[in-house]
Amino acid sequence: MVKLTAEMIEQAAQYTNPVRDRELDLRGYKIPVVENLGASLDQFDTIDFSDNEIRKLDGFPLLKRLKTLLFNNNRVCRIGESLEQSLPNLKELVLTNNNIQELERQEAEKMFKGKRGAQLAKDIAKRTKTFTPGATLQVEKKKTGPSAADVEAIKNAIANASSLAEVERLKGLLQSGQIPGRDRMPVSSLASEYGWYVLFTCIAVYFIVQLLRRKGDQTDRRQTPQDLPDKDVVVKRQAALEAARKRMQEELDAKAEQYKEKQQQIAEEKRQQKIEMWDNMQQGKSYKAATKVNNQSNSDSASSPVSKPKSEKKPLRGGYNPLTGDSGGTCSWRPGRRGPSAGG
Repeated sequence: MVKLTAEMIEQAAQYTNPVRDRELDLRGYKIPVVENLGASLDQFDTIDFSDNEIRKLDGFPLLKRLKTLLFNNNRVCRIGESLEQSLPNLKELVLTNNNIQELERQEAEKMFKGKRGAQLAKDIAKRTKTFTPGATLQVEKKKTGPSAADVEAIKNAIANASSLAEVERLKGLLQSGQIPGRDRMPVSSLASEYGWYVLFTCIAVYFIVQLLRRKGDQTDRRQTPQDLPDKDVVVKRQAALEAARKRMQEELDAKAEQYKEKQQQIAEEKRQQKIEMWDNMQQGKSYKAATKVNNQSNSDSASSPVSKPKSEKKPLRGGYNPLTGDSGGTCSWRPGRRGPSAGG
């Protein structure tokens, strides 16, 4: 026997079963006691304990997700008293091939004991009886082949055939599964098979016609002469629009003429400037000097007529001679006399 440990639970097979429930497979480990299921972390909807040695259903922790327990081929003989508290959402408990089935037999014997139980057993047997052993089963035979009306229609078509081509046509119809003389369905059969389709089609056509008629009436109402504007009003609006267009065009033409005159004036000024530059160059004046003179003349013409007097240079100190260094002060310097030295 193997003890159910947390390591075994972690290493056991875990998968999603066909009903899309997460299932933990603990089959065939010969587990004697249910324990350590807290290691499953309540992540499974189904736990399979089949083919083990479990005797009592207890030892479950609180597992709110668990819905199905499989205990097939165990030795279960007792069920814990607090199982509903540990497994509040348990819906299915499978105990096939366990020792607990003896209790079911005892309950069945108590239920069907006496005259009342015998009558109940007879009623259940009548409801569940499906066949009598040894008796032949009554199976309805499926009818195959054409019906009598179809055979009669085929005979009439063959009898009415007047040429070899007609016979070949009948042969082709029979080989394709069609009955000669039954090509045209009577009105009653058409009404029985396609009556509802015809009715719904008629209703749909009626609603479409009504909708188109309403749209036509609305269009006619919109185009009545009463709703149309007056001719004089339309003419006045068009005249006003034409006058506004002319005014805008005249304004644009005036602006264009002003811009053209301004451009011509600028071009004339540039031409005169080039002529003056050429004359200055012929007279031997440099381009910079001519430009300076032009700028000075422009600035003189642009400035006010009152001109500020130029400030005179600051005069030298009175009595100062830059060659001799004489000044009105006490300090002076004189060069020495030229001649033989005193010792010579």
